[in-house]
Amino acid sequence: MKSKFNDVISVLERIANGLGCEIKIIGSDTEKWQSATVQVIWSSRDKIDDAYYGFVINEDTLKFNQDGITWSLNAMAVHGNFSNRAKTELSKLSWVDKDKSNLETIDIMANNNKSLKASIVLERIFSRLPLAIQKLQSRHDNRPAFTVKDEYDIQDLLAAMLVIHFEDVRSEDYMPQQAGASSRIDFILKKEKVGIEVKYSKSNLTDKKLGEQLSIDIQRYQSHPDVKTLYFYIYDPDKVIKNRQALINDFSKKHNRLKVQVVIS
Repeated sequence: MKSKFNDVISVLERIANGLGCEIKIIGSDTEKWQSATVQVIWSSRDKIDDAYYGFVINEDTLKFNQDGITWSLNAMAVHGNFSNRAKTELSKLSWVDKDKSNLETIDIMANNNKSLKASIVLERIFSRLPLAIQKLQSRHDNRPAFTVKDEYDIQDLLAAMLVIHFEDVRSEDYMPQQAGASSRIDFILKKEKVGIEVKYSKSNLTDKKLGEQLSIDIQRYQSHPDVKTLYFYIYDPDKVIKNRQALINDFSKKHNRLKVQVVIS
């Protein structure tokens, strides 16, 4: 099944390269290798919104489609091009039974995998958080701007967004004691088994120090019974982090029992 999974990813990557975009796997079944959600990222992010696609493999059948949410006519046209090419090329895979497969109607958000749904929503929130902060700088009737001075301000804004999308959001959930000291994780999405840690990059925070912090947190949260997926959201408005992609690649993977995703914006 893993080879079929890789076939699908290879097709999507080839189409993305041809259209001048890239794909990012944001949720996948790494046990059975039967399903995944991919994010399509365009270079002109200010003009074209990202889109999310999902696929499900079952022996000789394949289901694939966009999640159905776009934000502009321009985005709809561009993503329609990607979607149509993907469906055409995926149908050519040797193991795909075209009569049984459905490349049209799968709805990602109807998937019963709560962690997968959470990944889609969180990726959208994180990618647009800087824009939300920018909008709050200019408020009605000259009211004070929402100023982001540290990670606590980010946590406040993120908390307001999370409760819109998730029913049970726990803030600063205490971790079991380690070496005589307890620690707190910023947010727990209880039903989805997702933990979120927020960090604010500052001028004195080097890539090495940040990596060390992530390593410590990953080890610490291995024992948390309500966290199967751990998100690190790193707010980096001044581009302090020198090599963002290296940090993402190094830590966005499975660490023992814990699946980790790093998002920087």
